[in-house]
Amino acid sequence: METNWIPLGGVVTSFCDLHGASKTGDLGKVKDILSEGRADIDCKEWKSRTPVLLAAGQGHTDIVHLLVSNGASVSVVDDFGFNLLHSVCQGGDVALVKYVLSLHKHDINGKVLCGGTPLMLAAENGHRNVVELLVGQGANVSLHDNKGNNVLHFACRGGDVEVVKYILSENMVNIDSRGWKRMTPVMMAARTGHRDVVESLVRKGANVLLRGASKNTILHFACRGGDVEVVKYVLAQNMVDINSRGWKRMTPVMMAATKGYKDVVELLVRKGANVTLQG
Repeated sequence: METNWIPLGGVVTSFCDLHGASKTGDLGKVKDILSEGRADIDCKEWKSRTPVLLAAGQGHTDIVHLLVSNGASVSVVDDFGFNLLHSVCQGGDVALVKYVLSLHKHDINGKVLCGGTPLMLAAENGHRNVVELLVGQGANVSLHDNKGNNVLHFACRGGDVEVVKYILSENMVNIDSRGWKRMTPVMMAARTGHRDVVESLVRKGANVLLRGASKNTILHFACRGGDVEVVKYVLAQNMVDINSRGWKRMTPVMMAATKGYKDVVELLVRKGANVTLQG
């Protein structure tokens, strides 16, 4: 990371001090740095992130207001395509999101480079109140990222069950919608190890018999993720054949073994997985 140095009363100070204080929420230090009058308030750190973007991403409301009141650019975009609205939605402070929306400087459906919207970022990071706010403000709930994932996929990957329940209650998207590699939301939740989310989706009628692009079942995805509790739940529901074939004709126990998940392998063997099969 490039570092810019400036002398302040004989003491060498880095522009990165402002980044660090903004990111960690050290309001007193941010005030001190700004009062010195020599720091570039829009100085760019790794991937062009400025102090205000870093503070916003951590939900540091007071620091964001302070930086903006001192002239920080609210239109800056980092190398990942994140602007101030994306950052505050990731941070999750509702009041701060309202403030940024009130500036009318950002498209509520604007996408970062990977195609994620503010709504998707809030959902993935488990900020139900922000999700509700954005929906109430007219955010488009039907958009997809560059891999085809929608807001429910993002929420399932993040694993906050309350966000998932809210999205389902509002019927924003099809519960069995296909995303990256034709994964459904319940497959995504299983792969990322969120048992509560898997259970919630199943109770709401998610189709557990569907397969992904590589023919993997929900049990394959659970075994690939390696969370024993998710695997136990899927097995207990008798959703799929324990010896079902997926990617490269691998069975769930092969998948778990390939990933090195000993506890999952032992569980599958106890439940009757056939260890004599070949891929």
